[in-house]
Amino acid sequence: MNTIDRLSSETELEAFSADGDTVGAVIVYGVQETQKAATERVDVGEFEEGHERALRSAAITAISPPVFDLRVNRLKSAGGDRAVVVEVPSSVDGPHLIYRHEYFGAPVRNDSDTVWMKERQIEAMYRARFGERRHATEALDALVADAAPAAMPTGVHG
Repeated sequence: MNTIDRLSSETELEAFSADGDTVGAVIVYGVQETQKAATERVDVGEFEEGHERALRSAAITAISPPVFDLRVNRLKSAGGDRAVVVEVPSSVDGPHLIYRHEYFGAPVRNDSDTVWMKERQIEAMYRARFGERRHATEALDALVADAAPAAMPTGVHG
C-alpha cells in the first residue's frame, strides 16, 4: 500500500530515478494493490506542503543527475479518501544514479518492479545520452550553417 508515511523512502528514490530514465511514470499513493492490480482506495492521510517539499527535494538532492519537474497532485474523493498522484517526467539525462555512502546504483523498471542496472545497461544509457546530445548539437550546427548564408548581407562572405 502506498501511504504518505512512506514518502521519500528509498523505494520512492528508486522509482523516481528509474521512471525518469524511461518515458516517465505516474505513481499513485492511496491505492491498495494485490498481485499488481488495484483492489481498493485507501486514505493516505494528511499531505501538507512539507510532504510535497520532501518529495521534490529527494528527487533533486538524492538522485544524480536530478529529476526535475515532478508534478504532485492532491486528490480527495466524495467519501473523503485522500490520494496523491506524482507524475515523474521522462528525462534524456539517464542513467539517474542513487548514491548510498560510497556506493551508487542505477535503478531500472522491470514491469512493476524496480531492479538495479547491470554494468552493460549503465554503459548503454550513457551511450544513448551522449549520442542524443551529439545529435542535437549536429542538428543545431546544420541549422546555423543553413541560416548563416541567408543572414549575410550581399557581397559579404564568411
